[in-house]
Amino acid sequence: MHETLCDYVLELVNNAIEAGAKKVDLLLEEHPDNTLLRVLDDGKGMCAEEVRNCFDPFRTDSCKHPERRTGLGLALLEAAVFDVEGTVNIKSEPGLRTEIMVTFDPRRPDALPVGNLAEL
Repeated sequence: MHETLCDYVLELVNNAIEAGAKKVDLLLEEHPDNTLLRVLDDGKGMCAEEVRNCFDPFRTDSCKHPERRTGLGLALLEAAVFDVEGTVNIKSEPGLRTEIMVTFDPRRPDALPVGNLAEL
């Protein structure tokens, strides 16, 4: 189970690499009333249907992991962020890029701690 936002960063970067990304840009901004995480990659991107279904824990890219029937990373991220009334938005263009933007209020008692990115 992911305990910090940095655990999810690792998950998102791994997803980008598995999607063929050569470049992954990370932005993590901490403010007193808002935490922002943005991951932008130049991987294979997703079509509109894939974006709509990417939070479904019972769907995964069968090309990346033919033995898997579930994909929990984005589903768990969405649940953790929505539990604190944050947002997760995905923009993607097939063959070009995917951008994932996460925002939440870190003052919420059950908000994810950021963690230590350097230890990843």
